[in-house]
Amino acid sequence: MRKDHTVDYDLYFCGLDKGRLPILIQLYDSLSDKGVKCRFDIISNDRTIERNGIEYLNQNLCYKEMLQRASRSKALLEILADPLRSSPTLRTYEAIALNKKLLTNNQQINQKVWYSSNQIQIIGNIDKIDVKFITNAIDSHLCIDSDRFDPNNFINFIKHNLNTSNDNQYE
Repeated sequence: MRKDHTVDYDLYFCGLDKGRLPILIQLYDSLSDKGVKCRFDIISNDRTIERNGIEYLNQNLCYKEMLQRASRSKALLEILADPLRSSPTLRTYEAIALNKKLLTNNQQINQKVWYSSNQIQIIGNIDKIDVKFITNAIDSHLCIDSDRFDPNNFINFIKHNLNTSNDNQYE
């Protein structure tokens, strides 16, 4: 990934259409009209709606390229097919790991103990999205601690919380 921390766009989306194209176009148009520089990489056969910041792809980007593009944005966009999904997606963890803001329609994400409104904004009404949340630089001191999701920390947590009556059975 690039190490120069260059920001090329305010908001980045990458994903399959999955019937989300109408909401993605609506978000793109609304936010672009308000001065948000968007880059959407959409894997879709439907290419009837053209926009300067939307690239239609025939197949998924390689993961490294997607992360490089995400790292050049201020915020990531997550649009779930089921906004009542209770578990976070990989996009959520990518935003946290990259110290990016996340704009999401996951209506349950604010129930997580690590949720922070400084880094995550939940989309309700498209017209009420806080554009400054997207366009202003993130304060890294207010970011969610990505160490919470480190696999080694998780393994240590499990080991620490094992029932000690099993006497190190899992070591």
